[in-house]
Amino acid sequence: MKKVFIYIIALLFFSGCSDILDTEPKTTKVVENFYQTTEDAEQALAAAYSSLYGTFDAYWMGGAFFASELRCDDRLAGSAIGDVEITKQANFETQGSDTWRPIWSGNYKGIYRCNILLENLDYINWENDEQRDKYEGETKFLRAYFYFELAKFFENIPLLLETSPVNPPQAAPEETYAQIASDLKQAIELLPAIPFSSSNTDNIGHVTRWAAEALMARVFLFYTGLYNQETLPLPDNGNITKNEVIVWIDECANSSVSGHALIPDFRNLWPYAYGSGKGYKYATDNNLQWIGVDGENNETIFAIKYSTLANWWQYGGGVSETWSNGAMTMSGWRLKSPYTSLPFGQGFGYGPVNPNLYDEWEETDIRKKGSILRIDDPAEGIIGYSTEATDQQKDETGFWSKKYMPVNVSANNGAVLHMTESIYGEHKGQYLENVQDMVIIRYADVLLMGAELGSSHAQEYLDAIRHRAGLPSIPVTLENIKMERRHELAFEGLRLFDLMRWGDLESAVAQVKDIPVKNNGVPATVSKTYRSETRGFLQIPWSQISLSNGVLNQNSGWEK
Repeated sequence: MKKVFIYIIALLFFSGCSDILDTEPKTTKVVENFYQTTEDAEQALAAAYSSLYGTFDAYWMGGAFFASELRCDDRLAGSAIGDVEITKQANFETQGSDTWRPIWSGNYKGIYRCNILLENLDYINWENDEQRDKYEGETKFLRAYFYFELAKFFENIPLLLETSPVNPPQAAPEETYAQIASDLKQAIELLPAIPFSSSNTDNIGHVTRWAAEALMARVFLFYTGLYNQETLPLPDNGNITKNEVIVWIDECANSSVSGHALIPDFRNLWPYAYGSGKGYKYATDNNLQWIGVDGENNETIFAIKYSTLANWWQYGGGVSETWSNGAMTMSGWRLKSPYTSLPFGQGFGYGPVNPNLYDEWEETDIRKKGSILRIDDPAEGIIGYSTEATDQQKDETGFWSKKYMPVNVSANNGAVLHMTESIYGEHKGQYLENVQDMVIIRYADVLLMGAELGSSHAQEYLDAIRHRAGLPSIPVTLENIKMERRHELAFEGLRLFDLMRWGDLESAVAQVKDIPVKNNGVPATVSKTYRSETRGFLQIPWSQISLSNGVLNQNSGWEK
């Protein structure tokens, strides 16, 4: 049975703010009466966790996952001919004034929920100091995560560190990153150093010390790379050095300390492995077994959890709703029926894979076919994919990402079932059955960050990644690390930000030129265009600038 940390928020006053300026609590009951018991704290923390939904995989293109994936060089826009907005996003444009409001407002909602809990920690009757520290550490991590999401996408953002109604100007990036670093440093110090254990069900869905250490490394690499700095600032004019980050990342990478490690077969991380013996030839031939069926795995360090209790698949629902994985829904094929193909199912056709990535990828690397589906490859044994899909698909290349796709399987009676229906016996419709967790940080990324930072274990880390992929050792150089990150972490929402911090975004997008595709079955070519004036950042939602009465300024490249 899938183990889940369920974020069901029944109390209306935890809904937070619909806009960043609307920060006053809806009722004084929140402060005066609510924060007393550890159960109150648990509900408040769950409210903060629930903000992870939607902001990352929001329906249409307003969420973080596709705002990153569609704008990198590994994927094309996709969707249908009429979905002009998707093509514009892939070309660093937008057709609307509030396209990315889910990222902006959703993360600020999470920040508000973190702030109100942090302000009331001292009113709670804690069982012991360790319990208080854990709640504070998790909340500090979440606030840092929400701010990092905002900074990565919008750069120029206001800092809101209290729940009092305020209308602050945008902070300088170094001020924002100083707050992120401070929160993560405190999270590392507050969270207990408990090794991961799949039997520790009390901690499922909660962030850990290891997640805080890993996110600190990600923040450090992004900030120092993008802004050409040597250290990560702190609010007190101090800083966090590379050596400090290496100590943390080495601790996280030490399996005997953190309990995290690489699982033996990379392909078993992804739900398509569930198709072994259930109609998916590739999975059957390679004797794959999806590890997610049985619960947690020790490669996942931090993930957004989903549940079969989902009753919503779009961002923007009420506080008592739980979400299915919208990224999977949008990534599925544009089939006319959800159950006409094996092993992959129906969706909106976002993000067909750039065939250049497949062509350049070393054939002996098991991650190549473990990450990319080539529909005409006999080893895949694809059933049901035909003109039924391509006659309503834009930018169809014949290559698709396998990691976050709806999965169909064959039942004993010959019927085609959605994977969730097969596992749990629940048929809820195609949009509510995608409950694969969205992995935000996994151990392989930790090893690659450690290698890039220059850990004394750098060669060991890189070798471990390549050995699992069936590849020989290569020297630890930045170019080799870039290649490994592209292959190991493909289609996981990280590529765009790697390109930004390396200064490679413009050149990478320029190579997406004259790619052969089919639009509604008709041969064509497609190219991507990068607008350098944006520097890769998004348009701040104009509604938020209007609400600020002009205090907020629009980002470069989006003034009109």
